[in-house]
Amino acid sequence: QTLFSHCYTDLFYDPYHAGVPKPLYYRDIANDDASNPVVEFLKSKEVAPWFWEEQKEKPKNSYGLIVIAHGAATSDKVVVETISNIVNKLQLLAIDQNIGLYLGVCGASAGQQSNGGLDTSIISDLYHTTIKNAITVLCSEKATDRYYSKEISKKYGFKHNIVEVNDCKGLLEDELLEFTIKNLSSFDPMEIRNSLVIAKGLIHAKNLGCKTVLLGDGADEIFIGYKFLEDLKGEKLKRWQQRMSKSMRFGSTKIGKILGLDIVQPFLNEDIINFSLQLEREDFVNYKDDDDAKEKLYGKFILRMCFPDTFSRWRDKDPIEVGSGSSELVSIAEKLIHKDEFLKEAKKILNEEKIVIRNSEHLLYYRVFKKVFSDKKSFESNNIWWKNVPVKRFSTDPCKDCGWQLENPEQYFCVVCGAWPARTQPIP
Repeated sequence: QTLFSHCYTDLFYDPYHAGVPKPLYYRDIANDDASNPVVEFLKSKEVAPWFWEEQKEKPKNSYGLIVIAHGAATSDKVVVETISNIVNKLQLLAIDQNIGLYLGVCGASAGQQSNGGLDTSIISDLYHTTIKNAITVLCSEKATDRYYSKEISKKYGFKHNIVEVNDCKGLLEDELLEFTIKNLSSFDPMEIRNSLVIAKGLIHAKNLGCKTVLLGDGADEIFIGYKFLEDLKGEKLKRWQQRMSKSMRFGSTKIGKILGLDIVQPFLNEDIINFSLQLEREDFVNYKDDDDAKEKLYGKFILRMCFPDTFSRWRDKDPIEVGSGSSELVSIAEKLIHKDEFLKEAKKILNEEKIVIRNSEHLLYYRVFKKVFSDKKSFESNNIWWKNVPVKRFSTDPCKDCGWQLENPEQYFCVVCGAWPARTQPIP
């Protein structure tokens, strides 16, 4: 009851005149336990009778339970999880991580790496009194993060630090590329393409004097934000969620630790992950209420409905490489390593080192990967260079394309080489 008290007292003290927000989200909860403490608390606050009446007309996307901006309930349905749960858990996490305390340390402030996507837009709404610096890395004129990150920073008065990387080639400078590949122990093109941007931003945050950086990591994984997941249903969707909850990892965590930054990822809070596992596909993937033609599905649907005033509410999902423009690294690599050179070297690597190299960008990162783990001592003592990699190779559960160990039986993606699927057996 304590968790909900401040939300409901303010929201429902005079529902006829206080501008109670319209219903935002609907979901059926098959539980009629009217003795639920949340329901009891709402009744004790003398919520107007109309709030409890069964809705005669259910709007689109109506599943029975009505959820309003900071709370929920209709009829005698039980509020299992409400918007206030999410908001409170995200905000309390900030207190747990002492983000606010960093405001007074050496004059440094908490910062946010902002791409202007839905996830960082929500974090901006929740933590805007704490965030002083917003950092955005842009590598192309076509970078879609430019507009959104600028507008979010303007909305809350953040100092917007734009890190411009000319023609994207700046991401391939030796120091940054080697730092990223070595510390992530990876030459997976997608991982490196995205993590170079993250590393660039976190290095800039450190140079600004930030002690803590907020990131939106995990929202796409646990609230189904990726396009390729939209068709998953039933047990397949549940299995995906279970696998991701156990195996997802983010380069920002490791890079931030190496840089001495406190990386805070509110969406990875255990309560938030457990909450997401209770939801159904319609909560993750759905149509907008005003989309009569129902032509476009949106992922992370519940987040879009929970935070109706967030600036990027209906922004499409753009991966980091699209938002920042780092996707241009693909064509840059093809110009640096021509097709004939790639084919010849990839064949040699497969024959001699038993590693599948898929394209020129993959080869570019593999060369650096081998370089950073082939120290002078290894060559002089005639040792095998890949034994320097922190991940075991040719052990009990190796990736089929590179031989490096998969972290757990639920993992089908190799974090070292990027193979998908990384196992010979089909994905369940």
